[in-house]
Amino acid sequence: MLTPDQQRQYKAEGYVLIDPAIPDGMLERLRAAANRITVRTRSGDWPHHRSTGKDDIWGIGNLLHPEVGTRVFGEYMASPIVIEVVADLLVLAPSLQKRPYSLNW
Repeated sequence: MLTPDQQRQYKAEGYVLIDPAIPDGMLERLRAAANRITVRTRSGDWPHHRSTGKDDIWGIGNLLHPEVGTRVFGEYMASPIVIEVVADLLVLAPSLQKRPYSLNW
């Protein structure tokens, strides 16, 4: 739940820092999964990425796809910490509610 100070900061600055942002015990699992998918992407085994050049990967996509081989990214996105903050932000910025999203696999 965002505090009144965090709500004011979001309205004034357009962002808010959440601490803690990751549930206890999940950080190492997220780091390990991120490392594995980064290695796969750099080796060419995972084609879903954004880059500015051949060796410059700056974003990896489809992290919820079953072929990623881990559920930790989805577990994080569905964690109470994330859900509560997203719910609060949607109330503060109703225009975010209208953006369509779909999974393409």
